[in-house]
Amino acid sequence: MNFLNLLFKRKIYIFLLLTFLVISNLPVSSASDDTESEVPVSEPLEKLKIDYTIDATDTKNHLYKVTIQVSGHRSHKLDFAMPAWSPGRYVIFDFAKNLQDFQAKNRKGDELKFEKLDKQTWRVECQPNTPFEVSYKVYANDLSGTFSQLNDTHANYNGASIFMYVASHKQDPIRLTVVKPSKWKIWSGASSNSDQTEFLFDNYDLLVDAPFEIANFDNSDFRFESFTHEGKTYRIVLHHFSDFDEWDRLVESTKKIVKTQTAIVGQPDFEHYTFLLHFVPPSSLTSDGMEHLNSTQIIENSLDYLLGTISHEFFHLWNVKRLRPVELGPWDYSHEVHTKSLWIAEGLTSYYGDLALARSGVWSNEKFYKAMSDEIYQLQNRAGRQKMSLELSSWDTWLYLAVPKAQATNQPNTTVSYYNKGEIVGMLLDFEIRHRTAGRKSLDDVFRYMYNKFYLNSSKETYYLKGRGYKTEDFLKAVNTVSGNDFADFFKIYVSGTEELDYNRYLAYAGLEIEMRGNSYQIKENPSASRGQKVFREAWLTGKNIAVASK
Repeated sequence: MNFLNLLFKRKIYIFLLLTFLVISNLPVSSASDDTESEVPVSEPLEKLKIDYTIDATDTKNHLYKVTIQVSGHRSHKLDFAMPAWSPGRYVIFDFAKNLQDFQAKNRKGDELKFEKLDKQTWRVECQPNTPFEVSYKVYANDLSGTFSQLNDTHANYNGASIFMYVASHKQDPIRLTVVKPSKWKIWSGASSNSDQTEFLFDNYDLLVDAPFEIANFDNSDFRFESFTHEGKTYRIVLHHFSDFDEWDRLVESTKKIVKTQTAIVGQPDFEHYTFLLHFVPPSSLTSDGMEHLNSTQIIENSLDYLLGTISHEFFHLWNVKRLRPVELGPWDYSHEVHTKSLWIAEGLTSYYGDLALARSGVWSNEKFYKAMSDEIYQLQNRAGRQKMSLELSSWDTWLYLAVPKAQATNQPNTTVSYYNKGEIVGMLLDFEIRHRTAGRKSLDDVFRYMYNKFYLNSSKETYYLKGRGYKTEDFLKAVNTVSGNDFADFFKIYVSGTEELDYNRYLAYAGLEIEMRGNSYQIKENPSASRGQKVFREAWLTGKNIAVASK
């Protein structure tokens, strides 16, 4: 080694050492990115005191005003970012496009300097250990499960479209205060009663996971009822924009859905759950639903659609909100978050949403068969089923599933929906588990196993919520463990692969068959079904594990 090489390497060593010393002493809150989105709970971090206020009184201009007060920081700069997307809706919406009038002030009211770093991030210059606040307004005039609305009728908001977060501090506790018109009250999965105006959240992810409906509930356009099941309280809040004369059926059907799904997975770990429902005129094209930790928000134009969406979204309280893919919670809101497991999170939720309607008696068996037949018809008439697997459909959802059309594509011939195919594969997987175990186990048992292993009885691995996320291979391992069989080939063919689904092979286990009739498929009961097939079918439709004879 010559002298020049030695000198060069010493300079590199000194540079790296100095760089390490500088970086290690930087305050964690000075970073503009959001790499701490999955900070282990054991890692010590500077905690800020963060107080949010949302003012919902400017109904005429559809403008929410949000104020964020921050104290306890040691940095000269803090970054505030608006989410680019919302959990449960895997589309980049860039919510910052509706943000206006951003300001930053110290406690004396003096304006602080700030600059916009990118499309969704503002950097504020501040004094260490000196409280300050930022404020901004958000234009909101869309009623949906993703966006927000503020008008003379109500204030309805979804958190990701409204609330900025302090970069690198999503894990810090938050206090929220709501300012509203005087006679209006509040319902949310976060509220204990409709008079509550202050709320505490353990972290930012929980703040944005609680949609709010704020309105004058004495108005005849609103209905409310609560009921209990196994010690838990369930609240139905209905905002109807047209005549609604099926209230009793809605309430009774919701009770049946709650009872049936609780029997599938087990009692949920909350004190109360809130259904925020919006019934729009039949002529409206609006149809939407979104799952949340202790609530759901749904917009539909018919009771049948409403009940179907209730069943789907309610099952999400177990599947994806608590039992969740490792990539989904906590979240990085700045860009796309990819996972191969949406066919589990959404497709199997669609399966149980429909199955629960049949088990509860809200649907007849024939209506359930029709729903599954329609799903099969939809898949078989999409050429993309031969090109895209369920895993790839989950991964690539950001490119096609709910993305507004901006250019002509060949997607019908190259893609499938993990909702659609995932529901069908869920039914076939359920049948195969029941078949291989002679009716002693089912997909129900797999979900109970997963829920207990990854949520109820798992140590907390991140700041977000108890439990830990699973990977796709964990789900296969769970199926194998519960069934005592190896399902690797099934997953290789139907989850990772693109082979045609052998419907009649699996339906035959339950004495069912499918046939093409005109332009549709029809699942029907085989009149020649054996006693064992009938027992199999009864166990499936009732949710009971019944040992069945092979013939």
